[in-house]
Amino acid sequence: MVHDYKREGEKRVSRVRLADGVPVQVDVVPWQGAALPVDLESISAVPGRPGEYTALESPGHGYHLGVAGDTARVLREFTVPGVRAPATTTKASRSRPVPPPC
Repeated sequence: MVHDYKREGEKRVSRVRLADGVPVQVDVVPWQGAALPVDLESISAVPGRPGEYTALESPGHGYHLGVAGDTARVLREFTVPGVRAPATTTKASRSRPVPPPC
């Protein structure tokens, strides 16, 4: 699962383990390979590629992740075509648009 955190030092990705008769287990997965995302909203498995996922920030910036062991490694970054990002930016976003505060 992804976490909608925006500050350095806050977790971004966790692994959720579900099994019958066992309490749910949630483990933080360290982020490796790119600047920390600012506003992760979703994550999906890449079909036919075990251990690979796409994670998206709200302004349409995406990450192709490889998860091996206890680490999420950024394989590449991309922008979702046709997504119009807000005009507000912060230094933390590496000059990428981020949503305005609520």
